[in-house]
Amino acid sequence: MRYEKAFELRGGEALLLRSVRAEDAPALAEYLREMDQSTPYLTREPGEIVMDAEWVGRERAFLREREEAGRSLMLLAFHEEKMAGNCFFSPVSARRRLQHRAEFGISVLPCMQGRGLGHLLMETALGLCKGAGFEQAELEVASENLRAVSLYLSLGFEVVGRVPHLFKNGDGGYFDGYKMMRFL
Repeated sequence: MRYEKAFELRGGEALLLRSVRAEDAPALAEYLREMDQSTPYLTREPGEIVMDAEWVGRERAFLREREEAGRSLMLLAFHEEKMAGNCFFSPVSARRRLQHRAEFGISVLPCMQGRGLGHLLMETALGLCKGAGFEQAELEVASENLRAVSLYLSLGFEVVGRVPHLFKNGDGGYFDGYKMMRFL
């Protein structure tokens, strides 16, 4: 699935949303390095992924698959030619009985939060997801990540369950989480 469109953020700043390309691997590595250091709410610990040349090669192959996937999409947001956020959706399973359900993920650089980028990414991805034939969107989020929870609620997601110990941190502590979903 391919997508590309220019937008304006609150305040009139130019933004480009487009589907991922294999050649985005190095920029994605830089983006992930920055995200690793800026939030405790990712599914990985800082530095857990070694983003060396070998990783970039594997990531290029993965992104090529994403580029050509029929019912999956990874959207990238570029602000002043720098990757500022991403959002993805894909089927929760290849099984026919589960093909109506899409899983979602999103991240936005802290310096870009509060400008409407997360809302724009999710709103765009939800529309494309519905257009791809999905009937519901699902995600998991750390319950302590109040900004994200608020965003998802504003987009019509509902908390449908609690997930104790959703993430185990490197210090041995845990983040509990919510399972959230919305019909498309």
